Amino acid sequence: MNDLQRWPIAAGPKTLRQLNAELVTYLCRKIGSRDIAEDLAQDAWLACPSYRGESSLRTFLRAVARRQIAEWYRTTRPRRARQHFVSKSLPDPATTLSSRLEHADEIARLRRWLSQLPEPFQSTVRLWLTGMSNKAIAQALGCSENTVRSRVSRARTMMRTRLEREDQTLANPV
Repeated sequence: MNDLQRWPIAAGPKTLRQLNAELVTYLCRKIGSRDIAEDLAQDAWLACPSYRGESSLRTFLRAVARRQIAEWYRTTRPRRARQHFVSKSLPDPATTLSSRLEHADEIARLRRWLSQLPEPFQSTVRLWLTGMSNKAIAQALGCSENTVRSRVSRARTMMRTRLEREDQTLANPV
């Protein structure tokens, strides 16, 4: 028995094309990119062999698509958050020499702080700053994704505390 004979969907090609168009439109509205929406729609159709007929095919495909949207955001949003963190941590380089020197000082300060973090945090944050996903970092370090998230969060808290302490020292010299 081949895969198509075991497939529990008895819909005609016209119905399947219509469902696919609806699915792509739905995904495109949620994601904002037609190319990505079409890729996710194909992935949704690949889940159809697990369709048991407990709901309509449209409902099943929408549920699969919602999970794919959530996964897509989970894998792309950390990079956006990382870029936001770095842009908030470092001033924008301006055209004046003094601004460039201040920017270089900030980068040197962040590098110094990073090197002072305990090792598990240091290696995790270095990989995180390269843009790797939490899943890839976890595989590279041999730990869970939750551990990666925890280490990054704790390292950011340590660095933020250190920054506040140094800023207070500079503002209020004894």
